[in-house]
Amino acid sequence: MPVPPKLIPPRTTVDLGAAVWYACADDAYTGTVGLACQYRPAGPSLTKPYRDTWTRYFDRLTPENELKALWTEPKQGQFDFSVADKIVGLARAAHKHVRGHALVYAAANPGWIDKPLLIPWSRNTLLAAMQKHIRTEISHFQSVASGVIDEWDVVNEPFTGSGTRDQNVYQRVIGNDWIEQAFRTAHDQDPAAVLFLNEFNADTPGPRHDAVLALARDFVRRGVPLDGIGLEMHAGADGSYPAAKEIVRVMADFAELKLRVEVTELDALTPVSETAAGAKQRETYDAVADACRQSPNCTGVTVWGVADAYSWRTLPQHATLFDQSALDNGLFTAKRVAGAPSSTYSEVRCRLSHPWPTTADPGTDACAPTPATPPAIAVTTGPASGNSIESNPTPAGSDPPTG
Repeated sequence: MPVPPKLIPPRTTVDLGAAVWYACADDAYTGTVGLACQYRPAGPSLTKPYRDTWTRYFDRLTPENELKALWTEPKQGQFDFSVADKIVGLARAAHKHVRGHALVYAAANPGWIDKPLLIPWSRNTLLAAMQKHIRTEISHFQSVASGVIDEWDVVNEPFTGSGTRDQNVYQRVIGNDWIEQAFRTAHDQDPAAVLFLNEFNADTPGPRHDAVLALARDFVRRGVPLDGIGLEMHAGADGSYPAAKEIVRVMADFAELKLRVEVTELDALTPVSETAAGAKQRETYDAVADACRQSPNCTGVTVWGVADAYSWRTLPQHATLFDQSALDNGLFTAKRVAGAPSSTYSEVRCRLSHPWPTTADPGTDACAPTPATPPAIAVTTGPASGNSIESNPTPAGSDPPTG
């Protein structure tokens, strides 16, 4: 029977989350990618300030990689949740929720999905494999961490920049209904979970946004179990930065369908003409948080990374809210633009946690408008035209991603 979107809860505050790379958050992690997160030369590990900064400053956790199929089903039918359990356990110990990211993401497929060794896929065999993966992953966390993962990115980045379907293995073999089948399977396994479609560069008007909106309208009309749209919001990748009014307009499109939206992968590249704590970056973070404040269907904002050195954008691009260059009481330092009354983090938190407008003195809990900044030269970097595969390091013993 048709499944209506879950009711959007009333809100007084909006959760602020961060994506966490588990290798950076566990001193004992010895996987190959963990080496990138160890302090060099010899000295104390930086994993504790990384972990403690997330625990202190953020409400939710999104695993950057560890719930994707490349990690959780590296060989067909052989599931490995050892690292995933640790990162979910980190959130559980802190009494915080997890966004399940992501059940089906073609760019992070293990090799056995994209290149079957013996018998080519048929529609039925690939559909069964996809459904088994979804059911097994959701079921696992229902049993070992009930209630910790309360929302899932069921499908991640299924469209191209031109608004057409990405011609991945699911599209080619299963056909146009593969996204619907994924959502129906996830809902059947956990009817209480909030289910999202997550997409890159759909946060401002354009072909990819139009394609996501058309799919959402179709799903809502037919009662396919879709509850929300994840807007990734990697700002500056193509040299442009979003304005609050554009984001509000996009969020309103989904509000008409009674769908929630979440900003799921927010980062803002600092233009080359600015320092690490640039005014343009501050303005961008403020615009996104302000758009969410104005949009009653916006239920969360997640920054894609805790601190610059461990962001997929890399240190020179200074894309996150926290600076790794100095530690304050064992925590990474929140960025502050010269002359600003508070850090960029504080301004984002204020937008998401306080009613507008406020009347308190600046510097306490007032959310003063961010001053406009002149145009700046952006650091142009990927993925301006495709997916965020750069944020998917290959786990030891697995085939590299091919999407």
